[in-house]
Amino acid sequence: MRLVVVSQLPPPFHGSTIMTARFLEALRASGHEVLLVERRFSRRVDEVGRFSVAKIPKAMSLVLRAWRYGAQRGVHGIIVFSTTRTFSFLVDWVILEALRPVASKTLLYVHTVGYEALAQRGRLWRWLVSRTLGQGRRVVCLGPSLVADVRAWVPPSRVTIIGNTTTAEPGYDSGVGARRPSGYFLFFSNLIPEKGPESFLDASIAVAQHFGDAKFVLAGASASDSYTAEIVRRAQTHPRIEFVGAVTDPREKWELIRGAAALVFPSSYPYEAQPLTILEAMSVGTPVVAFDVGGISDVVVPGVSGLLVPPGDTDGLVVAMKRLLGEAGLRESLSAGSRERFSACFSESTYRENWEETLGDLVDGAGP
Repeated sequence: MRLVVVSQLPPPFHGSTIMTARFLEALRASGHEVLLVERRFSRRVDEVGRFSVAKIPKAMSLVLRAWRYGAQRGVHGIIVFSTTRTFSFLVDWVILEALRPVASKTLLYVHTVGYEALAQRGRLWRWLVSRTLGQGRRVVCLGPSLVADVRAWVPPSRVTIIGNTTTAEPGYDSGVGARRPSGYFLFFSNLIPEKGPESFLDASIAVAQHFGDAKFVLAGASASDSYTAEIVRRAQTHPRIEFVGAVTDPREKWELIRGAAALVFPSSYPYEAQPLTILEAMSVGTPVVAFDVGGISDVVVPGVSGLLVPPGDTDGLVVAMKRLLGEAGLRESLSAGSRERFSACFSESTYRENWEETLGDLVDGAGP
């Protein structure tokens, strides 16, 4: 198939851009020809979702390129990575209006939540959401809980669920080798307030008061120099907390994830969908402790692959971390459950099979 993809490759490094790269790899590995229309508005995480005048000409160019590529003869399908950040959402709307003549070939790939929130702004916004989600033959969501965000505008017959995927470095995906009895609790995400590094620090300090040998590692790329400096200052006040900053070497990253007793993911990010860090942890048998936000419950099954805590409940986070430290059997059970659930639902082969089936349906219904 000849496919047009409208999305962005890294940088910046966040879920949607990383999944764009993996999606393109999967399509090409299956023998498809891919034409990427790159929607590059930001290069740093702190620029994502922020409007600037400089983005307007980039948006206009993007719309023109999407229309030109989509209108080419011989294109079998057009996949648009959609978003709910205000400016990017409006750009999506314009792109999809431009692609309306080829709507039967168009698919929306939703990597976020927030359509309901946009629609609640007023009648105009509700109309815009309706027009946007009403476009195209198919809407792909990452998990069952995320379908609720589009259900008011998209009938079930047009919704497909395809979870994200990841691939560990060779030698780190087999689960072979003993995990250290206690390991360390790991925070691994971009350092922005919504991702919860402060909640991780608060919980770590509380846990350390009861388990003197517990260790905690905080890793992530800086999005704001001043905010990162404050996180570093707080981490350095406690001898059991290690701040390692950005981890760019792939093998170092996988060693860090696999060596952890658990990944702690206390995110309150309003656009949280299906965090890749959680999938990476599960792929190598590292249990997850997370706030139950966005689509995380589609991935982490409590008592099977991790533990979920109500959003913002730092005390609950402390209780969950203490359980993992005090119950070796629970750690081992969650480790095995993480690997099994990843293999069954989020493996690279499952991802590719689901997309092949979806693309086949898209082309079959596209017409001449």
